[in-house]
Amino acid sequence: MNHLELVEILPTGQKVLFRYRFKDEIFIAALTFSSAVSQTDPRVAKLLQYAGLVSCYHLFDLAYFDEIRVPFSLTEAEVHFFEKLYFNGLAEFRLRNKVDIVRATHVVPSAIAPAPIATPLVPPQNIRPLLLNGGGKDGAVGAEMLTSLGIDFEWFTYQPLPARQRIIQASGNSAATWVKKTNNPEAKSFHTYHGHKPLSGQLAIYAMLAAVLEGRNSVIAANEFSANFDNLIHDGVVVNHQYTKSFAFEQDVHALFRQHVDPELYYFSIGRPFYDLQIIDMFTEFPKYHAAFLSCNRSIRDDAWCLDCPKCAFVILGVSATAPEVAKTIWGTQNPLSSPKLFTQLLDLINETPKPFDCVGTKDEAKLALLQLSRGVLNDIFSTAQKTALAPYLTDLDYTALRNEIYTLEGRAHLISPELWETLSALPWVQKVAR
Repeated sequence: MNHLELVEILPTGQKVLFRYRFKDEIFIAALTFSSAVSQTDPRVAKLLQYAGLVSCYHLFDLAYFDEIRVPFSLTEAEVHFFEKLYFNGLAEFRLRNKVDIVRATHVVPSAIAPAPIATPLVPPQNIRPLLLNGGGKDGAVGAEMLTSLGIDFEWFTYQPLPARQRIIQASGNSAATWVKKTNNPEAKSFHTYHGHKPLSGQLAIYAMLAAVLEGRNSVIAANEFSANFDNLIHDGVVVNHQYTKSFAFEQDVHALFRQHVDPELYYFSIGRPFYDLQIIDMFTEFPKYHAAFLSCNRSIRDDAWCLDCPKCAFVILGVSATAPEVAKTIWGTQNPLSSPKLFTQLLDLINETPKPFDCVGTKDEAKLALLQLSRGVLNDIFSTAQKTALAPYLTDLDYTALRNEIYTLEGRAHLISPELWETLSALPWVQKVAR
């Protein structure tokens, strides 16, 4: 049995150190915030405990942990939240590393705390949010939504890379806070495993901690409806690369914050009612972001589009289908979709294999985008051989049915307050994707 111990949490000034022990070796994860970390606010103390429980993801590269032991008490509901997060959030990691897919990680607190007194949870009358900024199209659309709603927001950036800084500048809203994370030593230098970790789960907690430090009461993500769809089911376990962007996780972490930290805190995704393709369609309406954004996870640290991953393929496909002229201004007249590497990625978005392990839309969205291309610039992008390869996946598709399924706002659960949703859904550029 492998167990990891969180030894202590050490906040000093703007920095917090998390010391972990595995097999007599000490590993340190450090978070540095743009504001000083309070040592007197009980909400901060609780959120630091949560941060300690998610800042150890990288250590799963050393061993798959059966237990994580922590030096503080937790309620049964808190224990359940983090055990569920490890199980669902690391399902892809277990699958790719040939770890038993049903293997669970148990959280062992110093004691089981009593459950908090239940209180009615209603949306706050005045949200003062941080908006998550990943440097891509989603955050940009989220910013325009909040601006249109007249909501005073501040950007929250994890590892402030160039693309993320450009999005802030393009938005015209310079209010921003950030957090940086470093690991010492790096587990990757002597890893046993490697692969995807549920970063968005970390960001939800880091951002809420930053919100409290900044005197704000909400964290807003821009995760789409598309994130709810799994990649595959293996031995009865649902594997979703985007689990921590899903509505299931959103509901869980929202309840965690409000029931165990402060009932006035609010976490939700403003992009939840929209498919990824709808977000892309709205994004094309805002030219100020077109030269700024970067929706490629593989090469974002290099500040470039890798042009060889499913996310590059999906985003370029979506923009090309909804606004061909915008695609030309971003990627040039020679559309990258026709390159051999990206064309292979494109086929994986529409063929019979499981949805790629990346932050992409559904296969139906990709098919609808290709159908839209076939009504316009398809012939200008692909060679004859490529069109022949695409043809079997596009025959017998009902364009109208696909579009009616995706381009609607009906029947999609979300945590946006009714008052905000009434105004948001009436915006002309939102109505554009609801026809």
